[in-house]
Amino acid sequence: MSMKTPEMLVGCVCGAVPRNEKFPDGKVAVARWRRNRGWVVVCTRCGRVGEPGDCPADACARWEGRRYRHEP
Repeated sequence: MSMKTPEMLVGCVCGAVPRNEKFPDGKVAVARWRRNRGWVVVCTRCGRVGEPGDCPADACARWEGRRYRHEP
């Protein structure tokens, strides 16, 4: 199994695309979760938040596995 990176981030189930060089106005991005509690993937279009991970790659893997902390 390959390690996921923020550059490999997939879009949200609501149809929002990830923010990257190709889509600078994308609505899905990796963010810091409450300072020292890890990293999460957030969709600003629908409000969905993935489960926190220890690093950005872990957060991306949890997002791709559709493990969410908050759903709309």
